[in-house]
Amino acid sequence: LFSYAMDNDLCTKNPAKGIKIIGTDRRKIVTLSREDQRDFFFMAKGCFYYNLYVVAVNTGLRSGELRALTLDDIDFENNTINVTKTLTYFRKSSKDDFLGYKISIPKTKSSIRTVPMNSICRKAIEDQVQQLNTLPPIDYDSDVLGKLLFVTRNNRPLMDEVLGSSIRTVRNNVNKIRASQNQPLMPKFSAHTFRHTFATRCFEAGIPPKTVQSYLGHTNIQMTMDIYTEVLSDKKMSDIKLLELSEHDAWKMSVTRQRLFNPLQRPKRFALASAMLSAINQFYQTQK
Repeated sequence: LFSYAMDNDLCTKNPAKGIKIIGTDRRKIVTLSREDQRDFFFMAKGCFYYNLYVVAVNTGLRSGELRALTLDDIDFENNTINVTKTLTYFRKSSKDDFLGYKISIPKTKSSIRTVPMNSICRKAIEDQVQQLNTLPPIDYDSDVLGKLLFVTRNNRPLMDEVLGSSIRTVRNNVNKIRASQNQPLMPKFSAHTFRHTFATRCFEAGIPPKTVQSYLGHTNIQMTMDIYTEVLSDKKMSDIKLLELSEHDAWKMSVTRQRLFNPLQRPKRFALASAMLSAINQFYQTQK
């Protein structure tokens, strides 16, 4: 924050430089469960910022990176997004004293990257391009910012607070339904949660951490592994239940074998053999 202020001549010295924070607990990484993700996007359908949500959860881009995207950053031929900048804005001490927007280069080289688009992301971007054609004339300096992909209803640059307010509205609508059905409520989350959710879905799909690091633009692998560790921790109980399921299937197969080769059961051998083969097939299907 102070470095940013120095760059814009708002202060001459960074009083926080050199300070080391010791003994602080790392905040728990917030991600959407599959159920929360499903309900959120079902409720968000038709929302003005729906396409942005879809792109966010399918690319892992930061909020500032999303809001800085222009049409020139989208490569439809190669199905990629070029991430080269971030959108920031200025305020003085008073919230009413707005100064303006600025396109900045990411702080680290790793943040400048090319992110692949899946078919869901591509469709959302195509829909967003169509939505732009229905908006009022551009109300910002496109020579400075470029033709932004994600904007407000008034065709102005999008602020993070506006995006956060939209997310809260969707979440509150989800929770109204859940509360009426005595279901657990969806927890509070920010736009950054889409980034962690993207990483979580990647790990669940078996994508290597090093690849996920390149998607997210993390400076070092440890930042990526912190998310990976959280995912593994949350999966411990579900994984042990899979083991219990495998043991149960193996027990059923053992019982079937005993019945098959029991001399007293030979008249039913062919029917039991069929049942055994079916059980074996189901068992191996669960192991894939």
